[in-house]
Amino acid sequence: MVLLVRCSDNTCSVALKSRLKDLINNGLVTAFLQDGEWVVAQKSVTKREYLPSPQPTGNVASLAAPL
Repeated sequence: MVLLVRCSDNTCSVALKSRLKDLINNGLVTAFLQDGEWVVAQKSVTKREYLPSPQPTGNVASLAAPL
């Protein structure tokens, strides 16, 4: 199903309903039209941002046996 959405730059476009949650969580959609009324989009509180793992510092031992 296709929905009319309001983008973060205040333009309107269409989007697949199955992708709406991702578009909202990525900050690309601020509202969508449902039953003739605009619904303000809110990011999911369950989405977690993962930080990259820290790079090791100092001496690192090789896990491979020497040839």
